Amino acid sequence: MLKNASVTADHSYSQLTLRKNKALTTEPKIDLTCPYCNASIYATISWFKKDYSTCPACDQGLAAGQFAAVISDLEQAMDASVEEMIYGAPQTSCCGKDSCCHQSTSD
Repeated sequence: MLKNASVTADHSYSQLTLRKNKALTTEPKIDLTCPYCNASIYATISWFKKDYSTCPACDQGLAAGQFAAVISDLEQAMDASVEEMIYGAPQTSCCGKDSCCHQSTSD
């Protein structure tokens, strides 16, 4: 019986986690740079949100606040991308054409 299992999907760059009596969740991984040694850190968003962690390359302490602005921007971009996938790209006019018969063309 599996109590915890993790699988990393090669093509989607996300981590799938299966826990007993819990739903299957997908958490994207991102690549950010350590502010001390400039090494690339490839981890899940929740790893960067932890109160405290250390860089795998230089062992310097990292606080969640150091990545907060970047994480916020990435989450907003991902949310916008999901909305666009669900609802389609925002339309430029009421009927989706570049020009519309319902809009005034006079200056």
